[in-house]
Amino acid sequence: MALALAEDDVRARLAMTSSPTLMSATNYEFQSEFAREYFSQGKAEGKAEGKAEGKAEGKAEGEAALLLRIIDRRGISVSAHDRERVRTCMDLAQIEAWADCALVASTRDQIFES
Repeated sequence: MALALAEDDVRARLAMTSSPTLMSATNYEFQSEFAREYFSQGKAEGKAEGKAEGKAEGKAEGEAALLLRIIDRRGISVSAHDRERVRTCMDLAQIEAWADCALVASTRDQIFES
């Protein structure tokens, strides 16, 4: 019981003395050159990775849209499920394989089941 009271007292004192800005140091400026250098390097690497992922996703979305257009122009009937499968696919090799099949296929199965 005494321990619980002591814990409550410590929590109350911390709450009174803690500043919300200290607890969420989002604008912290590193003091050492070492820390600044590696923090900046990490930000740059993260930015580059994000940019590359964005490009890959954009390319997959564009290729998927073109595949669906080819399917429509060839008059091949595909389900809403197949369309969603194509739209959400981020594997360029898979989309390209489907597209290669769609260029010569006459049925849905010849595209997605090969």
